[in-house]
Amino acid sequence: MDLKSGAKPFIGIRSQQKDTSPDGSYTFSYETENGISVSESGYPQAGPQGQTEVVQGRFSYPAPDGTPITIEYTADENGFHAQGAHIPTPPPIPEAIRRALAANPPGPDDEKYEKYDRQPFQQRFSGPVYNANPYRRF
Repeated sequence: MDLKSGAKPFIGIRSQQKDTSPDGSYTFSYETENGISVSESGYPQAGPQGQTEVVQGRFSYPAPDGTPITIEYTADENGFHAQGAHIPTPPPIPEAIRRALAANPPGPDDEKYEKYDRQPFQQRFSGPVYNANPYRRF
């Protein structure tokens, strides 16, 4: 690559596949000359909140130091969930803190806050005080 001219090297696609079905399901994949590969499949599914999409996929690429990075994921009505060896995870809770949390009795205010958090949004923020100006539009 010639850094002075700003020209970027051409990276070709080695393989590419795409398939869609009338029922809404699909699959696609591709692989490039520089080691990037992607594959994904998905299909529509009826859920409690209406139609959702269920997706499973995987992508990989070489890190700048040459280490292969691979991510596998799923996405559905429960959100996006990725797995990969390089994704950081939180450290375990130290045993002393775990014991202290288990031994900590509930406080007098804990029940009050639980009730507040369980109130529907409309009950907490509705009424004339919340939006006193009827002409203001958001």
